[in-house]
Amino acid sequence: LTGFRSMIGNGKNALGDLERYAGRYRDAEDRYKDALRLFEAIGSGKRHTVRLNMAMNALGRGSLPRARELAQALVDELPAVDPRAVVCHGVLCAVCAHDEAWPEYDGHWKIFQPLKHENVEADIPLVFEMIGDHARARGDNERAAEAYDDALELWQSLKRDDRVANVRKALGRIGTVPHMKRRKPPKSAAPKERTRATTTNE
Repeated sequence: LTGFRSMIGNGKNALGDLERYAGRYRDAEDRYKDALRLFEAIGSGKRHTVRLNMAMNALGRGSLPRARELAQALVDELPAVDPRAVVCHGVLCAVCAHDEAWPEYDGHWKIFQPLKHENVEADIPLVFEMIGDHARARGDNERAAEAYDDALELWQSLKRDDRVANVRKALGRIGTVPHMKRRKPPKSAAPKERTRATTTNE
C-alpha cells in the first residue's frame, strides 16, 4: 500500500510540474496538494520536494508571501547542504528583490548562486530568471543583469533557445549585454568632468 501511494504521489507531483511549466498555477497547486497529502500519509521525504515545488509555483503565480513562507520553512527544516534548501534560497532571493530587502537578498544570493555549477535542471535557470525579473522591476539593474547572465548561461546549456531569447530581450531592456563586467565606474565620468571645466572657463 505504501509503495502504491508513493507511486500515485510521484504522478501527482509530475502533473503539478507540467501544469506549473505551462503557467497553470492554480491547477499545479491542486496537484501538488494531492501529492503532499499522499507523501505525508506515508512519511516520505519526497514531501520536501513537493513543498519546494509549491514554493516555486507560488513565486511564479506572484503569491510572494506564500512563496516566502514555504521556502523559509524548508530552509529551517532541511540540512543546509540539501539542494532543495539551496533552491529555496533562490526563491527567497526573488522575494527579497521584490521587497527591495537588498542585504537579505545578498545573503540568499551567496548561497544560491553557486548552484549553477552543480545543477542544470530547468528549475534552476528559471529561478535565476525570476530573480532578474524582480530585481529589474525594482530598478536594480546591476543585480538583475547578474541573475539574467546566470539564467542565460544555463538555458544555453539546456539548449532552450526560446528561454535564451527571452533572457536576451530582458537584458536588452536594462541596457546591458550578457557577461559584461559589473560594478565598474561609469566610463562617462571623466568626459563629464572635462565638460564642466570647459563651461566654467567660459
